[in-house]
Amino acid sequence: QLLQPFTMKRNNGHSEEEPASKFRRNEDPSKFLRVLIPSKAAGPIIGKGGETIKNLRAQFSVRLHIPDSRGPERVFYLEGERPNICGCLKELTEVFMDVLSARNADQRLLEGRKDEEGNDLDPAKLVDLRVLIHYTQVGSVIG
Repeated sequence: QLLQPFTMKRNNGHSEEEPASKFRRNEDPSKFLRVLIPSKAAGPIIGKGGETIKNLRAQFSVRLHIPDSRGPERVFYLEGERPNICGCLKELTEVFMDVLSARNADQRLLEGRKDEEGNDLDPAKLVDLRVLIHYTQVGSVIG
């Protein structure tokens, strides 16, 4: 009979290949989006009395959360089915164009960049969107 080595480590019902539940935030990370936004952009997204965010949650069946932050930026969490996430983002396009306009971004990022027709990019028509990507998905983005 073989003796199993004694270890102090508990597996809490999970195999060693599978992370503990607190690390498995979402089984499908493709249905979860995190965007870094300036703190001043949170107000227009939340809306007066939270009306805008409540309407977006109801209309698109998404979980939407923007926690308070004392820093200059906040994380905008959006979770749901992919078409619902896209619909919610599309609904927020006007707000994003106003508060996340690339004209407020570092203009060195746009130097020498051209559109499809060879014209200089117009910062007023671009959004500076900073998506936070889960480490398990980075390889897909890099390629």
